[in-house]
Amino acid sequence: MKILHCADIHLDSAMTSNMDQERAVSRRHELLITFIRMNEYAAEHDVNMILIAGDLFDTEFVTENTRQQVMSCIAHNQRIQYVYIEGNHDERTFMSQLAKCPDNLHFLEEGQSFDLEEVTVLAAAAPEQVNLAAGRTNIVMMHGEPDVKAFAGRNIDYLALGHLHTFRSTAIDERGVACYSGCLEGRGFDETGDKGFVLLEIGKTGRKLRPQFIPFASRHVMECEVRMDGINQMQDLVQAIDEALIQSGARKCDMVRIKLIGHVSIEFHVNREYLKKYYENRFFMFAIKDDELKSEIDVDDYENDISLKGAFIRKVLASEYSESDQRKMMELGIAALLGEETF
Repeated sequence: MKILHCADIHLDSAMTSNMDQERAVSRRHELLITFIRMNEYAAEHDVNMILIAGDLFDTEFVTENTRQQVMSCIAHNQRIQYVYIEGNHDERTFMSQLAKCPDNLHFLEEGQSFDLEEVTVLAAAAPEQVNLAAGRTNIVMMHGEPDVKAFAGRNIDYLALGHLHTFRSTAIDERGVACYSGCLEGRGFDETGDKGFVLLEIGKTGRKLRPQFIPFASRHVMECEVRMDGINQMQDLVQAIDEALIQSGARKCDMVRIKLIGHVSIEFHVNREYLKKYYENRFFMFAIKDDELKSEIDVDDYENDISLKGAFIRKVLASEYSESDQRKMMELGIAALLGEETF
């Protein structure tokens, strides 16, 4: 038997905090399309059951198009049994609005179970809710961050977890393993790395499950670090970014953020708007993160500097502003004195 475990798909997620409205709409469509493609994959690979461990949707206000497509997809795959538990972001309202729920969709509340041949699937939120027969293949579904070791010795072969958006696997005991499937698609730069689902196969000679993570996202979300130490010209910075992008394997369809780290001279203005314009057409989305970049200044260099720049720096250093505010003021002030755009 083959079982697919997914979670945290977050259909109809707004995503406007990470991208403009046009890209957000496009990305919402892509999340739905990836969900449909996952179901096509399951049908092509003779999957018998799909476990959705919460957060199929991102809001109680599910669009009619999304609801219809999800239900149509499930109803179309009658050879697959869908077992679904609620997460902290989705609501059952989408099911209550259906004229008829597909026969192969099974919603489990805590303590409820579903049996398919030699497999039992149980929805639980705590170890004391788990009382499973030793002779069956037992799967427990949960949305949250439990103490996995607390489920040891309870005849669990697989703990299908949702809530964390990155694949993670850990042993429960000698018999069982727990996995977070992660999300199907990254929606922002806090969801970098491979995204997809877990494919399980029950061996013919026993109940031992072999979980395999399947990367499946249509786009990669990645963050590339660029160390600024020694860089003091824009062309050098662009070259360093290009090298980092090549090493990362970033594709035109991907969402990419460059993270600038290290130290940079107070007199080198990193023109963020120029960098965004330079790279924005090379990727679906491009961003710069520089909150960990430190501006370096040697106070002695400006102690006797009679220029306007020297006077400005001494004035800022004598102020009662915090060190971080002083550095930001000096960075912007020197950039303005050098004729740089600072907006």
